[in-house]
Amino acid sequence: MQVIFYPHFHCECNFIENNWGYTKHVYCQYLESSNQMELEQNVMSALESDPIVSMCQ
Repeated sequence: MQVIFYPHFHCECNFIENNWGYTKHVYCQYLESSNQMELEQNVMSALESDPIVSMCQ
């Protein structure tokens, strides 16, 4: 088994940081709401919007 250590919070090396950044960018495009169901739907939509291709690079 091989363990790969990435620099902390470095989006060019750590794909998870890149994905979270993209998801947060998409989420900020939605209108603000105080309805919990709508907020949950916006979060799920933002998470699903990240293309799988970007995760495989």
